[in-house]
Amino acid sequence: MARKRSLFYGAIQSFLSKKAEGRGQRAEPTPNPSKEGNRRQEAEGNKATETEQVQGNWLFLFLASFWTEVLLRLITYYFKTRINRIIQKTLSPRVVIGFFLGIFLTVGILPVFSKTPVASPISREQLEKIQTLQQSGRYYQACVNLVQSLEFDRKICQNQDLSEEFDSIVKKIEQQPNPVQIMGIFGNILRGIGRLRLAEEFLERGLDIAQSPQSEAKLSLSLGNTLRALGNRERDRQAASIDDYLPWRCGNLSQVEEIPPTATGLYQQASARYEKAIANLPPSSTTLVQAKLNRLSLALEMGDDDVAQTLVKEQINLANLPNHQTKIYAQINLAKSLTCWNGRSSTEEVAWEYIQQQLSTAVQEAEELQDKRTISYALGNWAGLYEYFAWLAQKPEQPTANNWSKKALELTQDALWYAQLSGAADIAYQWQWQLGRLSEVEGNQQDAIAYYKAAIESLKSIRRDLLTIDSDVQFSFRDNVEPVYRELVDLLLKESSPKSLNQAIQLIDALQLAELENFLRCDLSQLVNNQPELNQKQAAFIYPIILQDRLEVIFKLPEQPLERRSHKINRSTVERTVKELRQALPRKDSSTIIEKAKQLYKWLIEPLEEALEKNPEVETLVFVLDGNLRNIPMAVLYDEAANQYLLEKNYALAVFPSLQLFDFDPSQEKTKVLAAGISEPRQVEDRIFASLQVDDEIRHIAQVLPTQQLLNSQFTSTNLEKEVDSDTFSVVHLATHGNFSSNPEDTFILAYNELLRARDLNNLLRGNKNSEAIELMVLSACKTAEGDKRAALGLAGLAVRAGARSTLATLWQVGDDSTVKLMEQFYNQLKEPGVTKAEALHRAQQALLNDQHYQNPSSWAPYILVGNWR
Repeated sequence: MARKRSLFYGAIQSFLSKKAEGRGQRAEPTPNPSKEGNRRQEAEGNKATETEQVQGNWLFLFLASFWTEVLLRLITYYFKTRINRIIQKTLSPRVVIGFFLGIFLTVGILPVFSKTPVASPISREQLEKIQTLQQSGRYYQACVNLVQSLEFDRKICQNQDLSEEFDSIVKKIEQQPNPVQIMGIFGNILRGIGRLRLAEEFLERGLDIAQSPQSEAKLSLSLGNTLRALGNRERDRQAASIDDYLPWRCGNLSQVEEIPPTATGLYQQASARYEKAIANLPPSSTTLVQAKLNRLSLALEMGDDDVAQTLVKEQINLANLPNHQTKIYAQINLAKSLTCWNGRSSTEEVAWEYIQQQLSTAVQEAEELQDKRTISYALGNWAGLYEYFAWLAQKPEQPTANNWSKKALELTQDALWYAQLSGAADIAYQWQWQLGRLSEVEGNQQDAIAYYKAAIESLKSIRRDLLTIDSDVQFSFRDNVEPVYRELVDLLLKESSPKSLNQAIQLIDALQLAELENFLRCDLSQLVNNQPELNQKQAAFIYPIILQDRLEVIFKLPEQPLERRSHKINRSTVERTVKELRQALPRKDSSTIIEKAKQLYKWLIEPLEEALEKNPEVETLVFVLDGNLRNIPMAVLYDEAANQYLLEKNYALAVFPSLQLFDFDPSQEKTKVLAAGISEPRQVEDRIFASLQVDDEIRHIAQVLPTQQLLNSQFTSTNLEKEVDSDTFSVVHLATHGNFSSNPEDTFILAYNELLRARDLNNLLRGNKNSEAIELMVLSACKTAEGDKRAALGLAGLAVRAGARSTLATLWQVGDDSTVKLMEQFYNQLKEPGVTKAEALHRAQQALLNDQHYQNPSSWAPYILVGNWR
């Protein structure tokens, strides 16, 4: 028996030793014969990497070994003698003490060392599947697979707040045999689905535990890409829309896009990370080549001529890279950067033949891999270069090349065929879009329209994974989606048929919806009314559309067909006028306000006056605004001939972010109000908020309608949810600080000890147990982020997420006195039978305008009604 016990004990020890050894080894990356050369080059680094895995399992081994001995002694002697003999003769004092010590260690000390459950190791096969999904552009599916493998909640992939769970998630990953690799994969996937700050945190944690130069370099490269994506997001918030996007075109040095300081800072951090990745790596390292290529393209984007010139002259060598998807993307990346450098230089710095050779080689090597997706990507980009050559041929200083467009067309058709064969809709839409542009250049307008429509259908099919194929470059809505819609609208409006006008406004509405989904990072398809009925008896619908070379105004009157008015004004003129008006309004700059508001009235309202006069039944003007027009209250537009604001005319006003997201049904009776507010100064999430005069505001509401109040410390998310679930409120009034921004994290409503963001309002208000929707949400002390051209997305996002049929909010913060006065007037009017929400606001603003203390638009203009006006 002693020999058996010894053998069994030895087997257990051997098994535990092997488990510990397994825990100290990294999982192999996805096997691929083409990677063998690269593996040999980094063999030394891989050995070093093995030492950085999970260590410190001595406690696990000690306890397991100790308990094995105790258990075997008990079992052996139980069958040999009585229980009391076991206690008296067999168990030595050492064993008895050890028994209770083992219990103490297991119950007491072990949780101190490991507060999270031990995670099951992710198998090599699971990682291969996840990386395959990632490489094919299906980042959301890759994220879901990864979090399920780690036994996490899939909310990580769904834009949920993880601040409380982040440390425990990291600890669980650190228990894996290969935590550094998993941190890197996780960071790249999160960047792909747009969770940029969370991706940054995971990559930073990975760097904290990485010990080999190779691991540090890979994580630094990924972190650089993430910081660059954050910079792109900041740039897009303040940048103009694009109508004539050409993927391979790059402006002259003097035409480099003005980059806001916040984006510049992030780009500089990204560049520093690329430099860190480049340091101390062998010249043939794949990571080093990728870091150099990304640093070059970033330098070109920033207009950093010195860095770009140094890297171009260095002649980044790709020849030693193994033939793999990564090499092909690198070749395309290099060709595009060299093309940009040539386009921005006065002379041909790099031979065009060399650039073409990079792309033709990429196609050949993709064909060798027999990867249809990669073949499509290479062919489509080669065609993109020829499309650029065709554009150059239109410039007098360039030699003519009439066949470039034809070559581009043929290659793009081949690229589309391979994309469709591989089911890659995220690539197919790019080539359908490219075929649309090329067909238009060729003069085949109907073919062009057909290709554009196909591209948009492909975009709709990949709404959740609307991402670029190249994981090194974060998908940009402004560059990769918006131009498809706008270019098709431009094509359709080259004729004035009722069909083309209807298609144009449907496209603009779809664009607004897609932009909102991109902002919220969620699918709104369940909320969509596919065919909104524009034929409303007492409402006129107005669509201003800002295109590159003109401003189009499409409008719909009751029982009338769609009509249009066109102004030959370029985009920059319209956006400059809007920007100057928006800046003047909070400053009470009366002369600038009048000057700019007059111009906008001439563009948007004056052409409609005659038609409106012939339809006296129209009581409400409903606007679906485009671009930065969304940051301007329409009430402030000024009629110079009549010497009055639009507010002073007999029209109530409302705006819609997308007609598909709101119904037009008449409102229900306003029976009860839930009013929450904060009058005390607060500091939450390192933000300081001044006191507000909300007591009088809420007191007056309670005098008009039955009101449940949550003031100061009572105003918490828990109490708000409890009240909404326990009773039926037609109005939710939030008298507290708020901010609207194109950044979801900077869009919030202040509760007492927390900031409520769009996703929180979705859970608190839309998820109420009562079947009736909230009729109206009022946000009485909010503002839009200054300088953010897309800040109104934040207001639209809150309105949609809250689930209210209408939202009344302010575009900038105004004084307490004027707010209290306006809200008094608004609720007094709202309780009157037959008065719509839009008309109640209209009358309240007029009352403020007629008060000599509040006649400046800065006091009465910021209030807008979003959604159902009835």
